[in-house]
Amino acid sequence: MLVTKFVFRNLYSFENFEVDLTYPKPLKFTTIEHENLFFAPRFKVKRVCIISGGNATGKTALGKLLCAAMNIISGRQSVMNLVKIRDNQQEASLTLEFVHFGDHKLHQVELYFKHSQESENVELVKISHRSTAIKEHETQNSSRKRLYEIDYDSASLKDDPEINLFMSLSRKVHYGMTSSSEGWSYLFYENTEQISESMKIKGYFNLERATKILKAFDPTIKSIKILSEKGSASKEISELDYTPNAYQIEFDNDSKLVVDNNNWDNVNFNQFSRLSKGTSEALSIIYFIETIIMRNKSSMSSTLFLDERMAHVHTELEVSMLNVMISKLGRDSQFFYTTHNTDLLSMNIPVHSHLFLKRNEKNLVEAVQPEKFFKKNDRALGNYVKNDIFATCPDTSLIDEIAYGD
Repeated sequence: MLVTKFVFRNLYSFENFEVDLTYPKPLKFTTIEHENLFFAPRFKVKRVCIISGGNATGKTALGKLLCAAMNIISGRQSVMNLVKIRDNQQEASLTLEFVHFGDHKLHQVELYFKHSQESENVELVKISHRSTAIKEHETQNSSRKRLYEIDYDSASLKDDPEINLFMSLSRKVHYGMTSSSEGWSYLFYENTEQISESMKIKGYFNLERATKILKAFDPTIKSIKILSEKGSASKEISELDYTPNAYQIEFDNDSKLVVDNNNWDNVNFNQFSRLSKGTSEALSIIYFIETIIMRNKSSMSSTLFLDERMAHVHTELEVSMLNVMISKLGRDSQFFYTTHNTDLLSMNIPVHSHLFLKRNEKNLVEAVQPEKFFKKNDRALGNYVKNDIFATCPDTSLIDEIAYGD
């Protein structure tokens, strides 16, 4: 799945919030490959979206809504806790437009939500769906024009109180597909508050890559070793790729940090003080990087969202890690990354790969897409942002009053 557009209405601090992830003209020089559909080369869509903005400008909320939408489309209702309505007295909606690689169609889904007075939860009350096949020589605009001429296929609790809207929507979207090699992975910052949690490597990782990453973050780290099933003694392994139940980080002063996922209740959490916050964040995204690489190798289309998981990392390391993730991204995958780091604006990526969020005079979140201001890949983008041309810098006037006031 490649997201081409999304609209949030009355959700979190979004009112009529719209972001278009297609772009009109191809760039002559770009470091990001395959920013078009392999089966329709004139259909241009962004594969990388670096989301910047001040605190409380909706970066995490944006990811939660995209995550909720993708799960709802797949028939899962356990993610409804990710959906928050701004004004509970009004209906809220989410529109997601996307390319599905299971049928090579452009889809548009509308989800309508209401606040339940009885349960105090958010409920999905109506769904709408339409789609059209993308032709080989079409652009995104011509595909959209045909899509918007098609009537929605809708269902609602009002018309049928017994209907399961989640399963109904999943059937509408996936109708006629024999298989679909698509997936998504969302990693939010709030899940890393405890250093110990970030130490859990819950799946496959590459031992050689993991060692290189950790040694770059902490030069005192000597090696990583996989432990035996009991987690008591290390053993050398010839396989680079491994799914560890337990592993051990060894330092140059011969001290060791042992993590046993099978006996987590018995782990000595005091040992984690040996790691800096930045190094623990690096550990938390090792599996995320492996997910990108594995899905690339298997030609799986994936939506990947990494939310401020390098907030305590030196800027040069963050740039390097981001370069790794972008360079390993699969042809039909899409990567969203949230950050506060303005140094990322100097990276050699297209202007249209950036998205800025800000709050307006009503404290609602607005999107600034810089490609609408520039006709070419402007390398001075960082200066425009630092000089607050887009009005996306945080307002520090109240803090300045403390520093310079009477």
